[in-house]
Parts: sequence; C-alpha cells; structure tokens
Amino acid sequence: MLLLRFDPEQPLTLGAIFNITTGVIEDRYGSTYVKDNKESKVWFLHMGDMDSINQKINFEELEENERKLNEKREARAAFKPTNNPLERNELRIHENKFLQTSDYLISCRGKTIGYSLKNHEHNENNQIIHKGSCILPTHHFLVLRPRSASLQDIEYLHFVLDMYVEHVLSVEKNNKNILSKGDIESREIKMIYNQAKQEEFVKILKELKEEARLVQDKISFHLRNYTDTMDSNTNKNY
Repeated sequence: MLLLRFDPEQPLTLGAIFNITTGVIEDRYGSTYVKDNKESKVWFLHMGDMDSINQKINFEELEENERKLNEKREARAAFKPTNNPLERNELRIHENKFLQTSDYLISCRGKTIGYSLKNHEHNENNQIIHKGSCILPTHHFLVLRPRSASLQDIEYLHFVLDMYVEHVLSVEKNNKNILSKGDIESREIKMIYNQAKQEEFVKILKELKEEARLVQDKISFHLRNYTDTMDSNTNKNY
C-alpha cells in the first residue's frame, strides 16, 4: 500500500481524505438547474454512460441515455400536468452535486470500477460540462471529493485511487452487489508523499502501464494476422 501522510505511523482513512457521497436518484429531480432566476439544463450520469475500458465518460452514450430519460419524463408529466416543482416531486438541484475535476467516481453497483474526472472538459469553476451544461452523478456512483484540508495533488490522489480500486476493492469478494459509502469511508489508505519520489513513482508506473499496453497491442495484432491467415487457408481448401 501507499502513504499520504507526513507521519507514516498515522495512516488516514478514505473518509478523512475525501468527502464521500452517493449520487442522486435522477427521477426525483428536475432536468434543469435554477440560479439567479435562470434555468440551465443538466445531464445525469449513469453507468451506461461510461467507457469502462478507458475509464472515461462516453458522451455519445450520455446523450442517447438522456434522450430516453427525457422521453420517460414527458410521459410521466402527462399524468401530472403542473408547473409546480413540488407537485411534480422534483427536488432542487444543489450546485455542490455537480461533478468537478477533482472528483473521483467509483461504480457502486455491479463491477467496481474507478473513474478519474481530472482530464474532462470543465468550466471556470472546474465543474465537468457537456455542451455547456453541468453533470450530476446518479446513485450508480460514489463520489470521492478531496477535503479542503487534504493535499491537492489531484493527479497523484487519483492515480493512487486507480490502484486501490483495481487491486483492492475490485478483487474483494463479498456477498452483496452494492458498494456503499459506509463500506469504504473507514478504509485506511497509505501513500508516499515526497514530491520527488512521488513524481518518480508515478512516472515509472505510467511507463510500465504503457509498455503493457504496447505488448497487448502486439498480441492483438499477431492474433488478427493468425486468424486472417487461417481464414485464407480455409477458403483456399474450398
């Protein structure tokens, strides 16, 4: 394990380093955010919107899923013809729910996968946006946001979380299929925080991951060539 602490004898919990929340249940909210009497569209992020291989948001899927969600909303609205948000059972969207570049998502239903948001498009407030609209996570995700007192090296924090989710959380065997805030906030996590060693450590691991990717690409290339050759020989026999 790794250490984010000046005193290595005092490891911290995930809950001490990050404010951990669960995403919203989108059916309880409207599709717009109101501020200064102006309405702005928002996007709700589901697991189906994620590219799990590259650990990024798939914005094409986001748009398609949002279209289907709006169709369902319109169908329900036919039974509740009112402009009163309370009568429509729509809760107010709070700005602190919008995803930020410092946030790290963990899928909490089904397979456990981590998603860093540090490289996504954002506005001047570091809020993740798509077509100018902010994004909210649904209850499919846990959101880990660094506390103000935490070290703010986001790339390193997210890198460590990548390793932790992949090699600890995702391989653990348990009897339930849902990961809750309570399941992880008391978990201890250790990271080395020495700027020079940290940068060297991240560089080495990135190089190893790139080498592994190149090897995998070569294997895939040779497998495709082998398959093409076999298919060609099979056709010749006919």
